[in-house]
Amino acid sequence: MNGTRRMAVRRIGFKLIVAFAASLVLVLPGACAVQTDPVVDTETSVPGKPDSTGPAANDPDKADSNFEEVAVGSLPSWAHNTDEKTGLPHNDGQIDANRRAVISSERFYREREAREDLLKRAERVVRNYLDDQIAKGAGSAIEIDPELIRERLLVPGHEHEQIYRIHAPEYADAIGREYLERYEMWAELEFNTEFHQWAAAEYENHLVQSRVLQASLVVVSGIAMLGIAFGFLRANHRTRGVYAGRLQMVSLLALLVVMAAAVAIARTFQWL
Repeated sequence: MNGTRRMAVRRIGFKLIVAFAASLVLVLPGACAVQTDPVVDTETSVPGKPDSTGPAANDPDKADSNFEEVAVGSLPSWAHNTDEKTGLPHNDGQIDANRRAVISSERFYREREAREDLLKRAERVVRNYLDDQIAKGAGSAIEIDPELIRERLLVPGHEHEQIYRIHAPEYADAIGREYLERYEMWAELEFNTEFHQWAAAEYENHLVQSRVLQASLVVVSGIAMLGIAFGFLRANHRTRGVYAGRLQMVSLLALLVVMAAAVAIARTFQWL
């Protein structure tokens, strides 16, 4: 009778070890494959854009969109940077042969919104550059913020605010003048050698940290699963197999909890 129980315990222990090995082979690599890149909005909304479908009601943000906009002053010479082959301007964020890119925002009635839109476009250009020139995925791995763009990429003195005026005397009582103003921001970025070297070093550090996290996750998950299997065998031996079914169910539930936790943690950082 004791021999039969021992054989049953060995079979159960063998099944647990097989389940543990299969979970490492199947579950964790599956989690590695789940990689989501940050979604980049390619369409920029324009808050405060004139609405020609409804009444203005003395609201300058609802001025007739058919009014002609007149530029106050002119764009600086660097904003007319064009591609030597196509002759098209680089205000769409294309990087030229000198590793420079001119970007511009949409036109807004509020200066703050125009600046925010310019920074969003600049961030998108920087992330695309990192993906193309450093490594695929570097754009999402390296943290990009407005301060970094201003300190490392913005060409000194190459930031311009272009104002457009819309003649609208019917709004004089509401805004105190006979015209509306819309703002458009321009800037020029330079991806020099210093920035390229800094970005490459940052991405290398990110690789090291990610690999340490991966190794730690696999080791900790393996130890936890082995601990569950050993605990089951010990408990089953002490109870002489009386509660083998219940212990097996509890052990399987614990294994599922560990596997679910490992998958959840694996989704929080980039797998390489």
